[in-house]
Amino acid sequence: MPDTPDALTAFFMARVRDNLHILLCLSPVGPCFAARVRQFPALFAAATVDWFLPWSKDALVSVAETGLARLAGGEGGGANASSTPTSTSLASVAAGVHAAVDALCAEYRASRRRSVHVTPKSFLTFVDAAAGLHTAEAAALTSRADAVAAGLAKMDEAKVGVGAMRVELEEKKRGLAAAGAAADALLANISASTAATERDKARVATIVDAVTAQAASIAAVQAGAAADLAAAQPALDAALAALQSITPKDIQSLKALKNPPDVVKRIFDCVLLLRWGEGERGRRGRGRDARGRAPTQHPPSDPFIAASPSRAPPGKTSRVPWC
Repeated sequence: MPDTPDALTAFFMARVRDNLHILLCLSPVGPCFAARVRQFPALFAAATVDWFLPWSKDALVSVAETGLARLAGGEGGGANASSTPTSTSLASVAAGVHAAVDALCAEYRASRRRSVHVTPKSFLTFVDAAAGLHTAEAAALTSRADAVAAGLAKMDEAKVGVGAMRVELEEKKRGLAAAGAAADALLANISASTAATERDKARVATIVDAVTAQAASIAAVQAGAAADLAAAQPALDAALAALQSITPKDIQSLKALKNPPDVVKRIFDCVLLLRWGEGERGRRGRGRDARGRAPTQHPPSDPFIAASPSRAPPGKTSRVPWC
């Protein structure tokens, strides 16, 4: 082979034509397949068309079990996936539905002369949709189960808390009962003290009334005494003034009189009587003798009292000695 560019290009094209294989999977369902055939006629003219016949029911069941194996575990199946009675039953149902729809399409084409295709791709889409729906529902159920589990956990915590609160409530009840008993005893003591206080208050009120009445009486007597004192004060002042005016010389002059005037005698008699009356008031209230007799009352002995009244004027008796 000559070593020229044209020869190399021809060699490359021959090798590609011999070794390059392109596989196109097209579905006859829908208007896209007819449009591609019209736009690219070489797809049929320069290609080998392999029409796949409908899958058997066993193939459909096997493919469905592989697609639904994720229900048991593992996305996409594989070694981690395993069939379960549920997935096997679903695969059988899906295969039966697909086979029945394929048979109805054949009857429809025979009667209406119009083709309606149900390809394995439709079956795979159906299986994937079923698996996705199952996954979504399982996730929703798992979420609800988690929420229920969380709620149950909260209920258990609440139950434990309620138990602790019940124990605390029982303790509080006992403490409250003790406090109530103490309060009742205190109330009884307060009631008794209140009753005693009311009695004392009544007695004090009676005493206060009596003292008030006595104070009023004393005030009246004091007012009367003050009035009498005020009335007698000028005479007392005059008597004190007269008393202050008496001097020892005056007394010596009176004693020197042999026969004083009658008015002087009467004045001295009155003074002696007054002094004798003060002595009698001092002796009042003294006890009686053994026989229950009152003591004999006599005028006090006084140097001014005369024993013989011979010197008094006729018809008059003087108690003052004049020498």
